[in-house]
Amino acid sequence: MFCRLYQYIHGANLNSSKLAITAPILTRIPSSVSSEVGYSVRMYVSPHFQGKPPQSNPELKLQLDKWKTQCIAVRKFNGYAKDDNINKEIEALVTSLNKHLDGTSTMMQDTSSYTIAQYNASFHNTERGSLCLNL
Repeated sequence: MFCRLYQYIHGANLNSSKLAITAPILTRIPSSVSSEVGYSVRMYVSPHFQGKPPQSNPELKLQLDKWKTQCIAVRKFNGYAKDDNINKEIEALVTSLNKHLDGTSTMMQDTSSYTIAQYNASFHNTERGSLCLNL
């Protein structure tokens, strides 16, 4: 999916506009790995395009989405988010949340997916991103 987003920001849109790539790139991953339903890759559109971002070329099948205000919990970790370590990171985040939310009315609203926020270029081996869960 990032390849289609990359094409969009490099001019594959109806006005051939080039957009600055912003950080973080958010990858939302459904809990069922076998399904692409709910899988998405997002980025923040710079203030220059906030009012009316360019529409993507139809063949890219991208959607413009206005983000809703939400509360999220974040856990920073080094390295890449891979199948062999992501469950450990999710468990650590949930454990941390349970310690801080014990006895409060705050509850996690969406446990069917998680989001990876990548801040650095892929050639950086450390401080690659953060794991986010909606509250």
